[in-house]
Amino acid sequence: MLAVVSGQVILASDVRAFLDLGLHEQGLWNVRDREPAAREAVGLSRLIERRLALDEVNRYRQAAPPPARVERAVAAVQARFADPGAFARLLSMVGIEMDDLRQILRDDIRIDEYVADRFGRGGRLTEVELRTHYDAHRARFLEGGEPLPFESVRDRVREDLWTDRRAELVAGWVAGLLRRAEVMRVDP
Repeated sequence: MLAVVSGQVILASDVRAFLDLGLHEQGLWNVRDREPAAREAVGLSRLIERRLALDEVNRYRQAAPPPARVERAVAAVQARFADPGAFARLLSMVGIEMDDLRQILRDDIRIDEYVADRFGRGGRLTEVELRTHYDAHRARFLEGGEPLPFESVRDRVREDLWTDRRAELVAGWVAGLLRRAEVMRVDP
């Protein structure tokens, strides 16, 4: 046992499954650290945050996504593996059944939808804000090592700026959830 979050236990096998299935590479729970111990520590933190976010989503009764959307998410996870056998072996190794994976992905989609509803899907951004963001982050808008003209990447700049702003809003929301929650970490 690594943590107890609002009465829910998070095990080392949960962290391992989260990382080994590549669930850490998507959405709000992205773990970029490559060093194994740090990766596992960040993975645990993300699972704690995910649990708190899911509690919030359940409180507000976010609807379940259509089954086809869940199946697309399952297919995306399966596509990370060389063949179906490798995928099945990993599921068995981490103790997760296909129905468990579907539920995890269904909940992740519900969280994503809740966050989109709560924080918007693309706030109103002024031309000045867009140009300021473009100027500050030109390296994000290169082609062949050369900066692309603002006019040709305006939509990308808008999306990039909104992604940054939304990340700040979500980080504040998650920090608030953590402040109000009962979280007990256990030294392994």
